[in-house]
Amino acid sequence: MTTTAFEWDDRYLVGLHDIDTAHREFTLLVDALLVAADDALLPALDAFARHAEEHFGTEEQLMERYAFPARECHAEEHAKVLASVHEVRALAAEGDLQTARELAQALADWF
Repeated sequence: MTTTAFEWDDRYLVGLHDIDTAHREFTLLVDALLVAADDALLPALDAFARHAEEHFGTEEQLMERYAFPARECHAEEHAKVLASVHEVRALAAEGDLQTARELAQALADWF
């Protein structure tokens, strides 16, 4: 089990309250994945997946509404992250917890 923690840093602020709030939750959920005991890893991954699906959808709607220049690229990143989360979730359910831990670190690095 890794003891690496992922903490909020104000450099992650984008200046939109709802997005900043969702990003703070993202960091909390990734941190939970990084420090989860084996028996808590799958529930932590499920919680992250639910958050990511909701947050990414909201963010994509806002990017579309405000014609964010890089919206297509960022939406593609979201889709790739979600595909990875679902793939790793299936592996973790079969007992491959190491890949789930690697995903947690990759999420922290990506963010």
